[in-house]
Amino acid sequence: MATQTRPRAQRAAPPEPPSEELTVAECWRRLSWHSTGRLALATDDGVDIFPVTYLVHDHSIVLRSAPGRKMLQLARHGDAAFEIDGRGRGRAWSVVARGRAVRMNLDSDILDSGVRELPALHHGEKFNYVKLTPEVVSGREFRVFTGSVPLIALAIVVGSAALILGAASIWLGR
Repeated sequence: MATQTRPRAQRAAPPEPPSEELTVAECWRRLSWHSTGRLALATDDGVDIFPVTYLVHDHSIVLRSAPGRKMLQLARHGDAAFEIDGRGRGRAWSVVARGRAVRMNLDSDILDSGVRELPALHHGEKFNYVKLTPEVVSGREFRVFTGSVPLIALAIVVGSAALILGAASIWLGR
């Protein structure tokens, strides 16, 4: 009597964690790869976020700025956060640096940093130089969802939006 062999059950790969924390060294590496980010500054009214070009110099983030709201808020508060993000190969990531931002005043610091050669996002005189020295640098990376949205989910979203708009119209008396 022949014995039948059962096929071995294939073990499923362990589920990938939803996100993973980046090391501080990896965060700095990614910061040094890029040249555009977002500077968030504390204000009297909350927080303002500005798109900026930047570079990394001696574990600090340096940038140029024209006179205006950004420089005024920086002088008043100094607390700042800086964020960059990226996406590729089915993954997305974000790095955030938090600390104090100050106007650079010494010509030697400005020249050594290379910030004067930094290209700007838009035209204008940018003779203010800013240095953000982070107290905390952190980052996360996660797998990007690439599946399609099921039609039932889309129907729920559209239906919910219609209900909200209808309720708002009634509430506003329109």
